[in-house]
Amino acid sequence: MPILVCGGSLRQGTPYATTMKDVLESAGIPSSSIWTEMQSRSTHENAVYGSPVLRKNGVKRIALIVEASSMPRAAASFRKEGFVVIPMPIRFTQLDIAAKDFVPHWQAIALNGENIHELVGLAWYRLRGWI
Repeated sequence: MPILVCGGSLRQGTPYATTMKDVLESAGIPSSSIWTEMQSRSTHENAVYGSPVLRKNGVKRIALIVEASSMPRAAASFRKEGFVVIPMPIRFTQLDIAAKDFVPHWQAIALNGENIHELVGLAWYRLRGWI
């Protein structure tokens, strides 16, 4: 089963797709099973630039693997491109009820930043008509 890795470089350097391909190959995935898209710089562009690669190979249904917090936006982006999406989220945030959860600390601030990023991203994508 082929794997599409998406992601260009946000700055000068190695594209994210190249790094992901290298990791997959080091895990034993044959290079011929890994498709790359190295232009995209956002979730929206992952879907827009990755879609032609998938369509060219007759793919209509995908298992989408992204961080759990990004899944709603990513899945909606690929659905907008016409794909049936099977979400396969990774990196879930686990909340535990401990005393430290009621005291401000940097982890809570970072998590709030991620959540705000995703909420604003969803609103922005809807406003732009991307989802």
